Amino acid sequence: MALFEYRITGKGKKVGILAAGDLLEAKQKLALRQLPVLSLKELSVQQIKEFSAKELLFFTEDLARLLKAGLPLYEALLILAEKYHKTAAYGLVLDLCDQIFSGVSLSEACRRHAASFDFFYCTMLKNAEKTGSLTAALEELVLLLQRQQQLQKQLVAALSYPLLLLGFCLTIVFVLFFYIIPTLFDLLTGKNLPFFTRFVLNCSYFLQQHKFFLMSVFLGLVFSVIMLCVSKKMRHKGRLLLFYLPVIKTFFLKLAIVRFCRSFATLLHGGVAYLTALDLARQVMRHPFLEKELQIAEKRILEGQKLSDFLLANPHFPNLMARMLSIAQEMGNEEQMLINIAQIYEAELEKNLLRLTTFLQPVILLILGLIIGFIVLATA
Repeated sequence: MALFEYRITGKGKKVGILAAGDLLEAKQKLALRQLPVLSLKELSVQQIKEFSAKELLFFTEDLARLLKAGLPLYEALLILAEKYHKTAAYGLVLDLCDQIFSGVSLSEACRRHAASFDFFYCTMLKNAEKTGSLTAALEELVLLLQRQQQLQKQLVAALSYPLLLLGFCLTIVFVLFFYIIPTLFDLLTGKNLPFFTRFVLNCSYFLQQHKFFLMSVFLGLVFSVIMLCVSKKMRHKGRLLLFYLPVIKTFFLKLAIVRFCRSFATLLHGGVAYLTALDLARQVMRHPFLEKELQIAEKRILEGQKLSDFLLANPHFPNLMARMLSIAQEMGNEEQMLINIAQIYEAELEKNLLRLTTFLQPVILLILGLIIGFIVLATA
């Protein structure tokens, strides 16, 4: 079976997707529907639109509910295909249905769409298929995805208002120096002016004379930000730079530990082998320094050393995490302790974000007030 994309004549030239054995069968299906087809082409796996983070969470939740209700996997996916029929995710769900119908396992079907289902996700499914616990694995993945997205939302919410204030501050300064103060040049030129007034006028004059250079610098910064978002290589370099900044370095450390502990606990609970789970949890940390250290830890564990002993001797990991893991390994409840560690550092992250926003908002407003007040006094 294959997926075909068709466009029908009429307003907007609507696009649809259907599954068929070949191009002839696809044409016959469309003919039975009496659709005036404008074009018809086969879709490759790369052309199928992938899930966004929210769509992946909703899909995993829906599939877990349907399987928990007792529906077979193929029937559950058919229901989801009907649900997502008018959405961009329809093609991907339809492809999963087609793969399951062909006898492929769900984990292998998901591997075809690596941009939507990462290696961690597929490994959880594969291990659950071996043990017959697919529903439980999906529910664990739902909890993990929910927590990851909740952390991301908290981060965006914490930084959006200070960034908005900063943008407003820069806009006000731009208007003052490029539009309002230049109107005073003719009025104040040749007069005996106080130092502050001369300073403000000279700053505005300097910015006016070099506006094309400043515009080039601004466009260069915008281009750099776009490249950081688009290029994986640039994004990696930008992330490495952030890890050297004092306050941000601590924030990323805690965020990486939360990701590692939750992922590691989920994998161990799902029955994944210890070293395999450690390797997969390491890959979702998104912290190159800690990932390198954990690669060394994997080798040491093979030599007989405990993970907690390695972390205790390593200065890059917090002592609290290492000591809690040490106690957990002695008591045999490592999974629960990993979840406890994640909860501790999540609470610390929330406190740090709250402190950061509480500090940034008045500071930005104070800077804006000082700049405007200084300019008003200088030109009064």
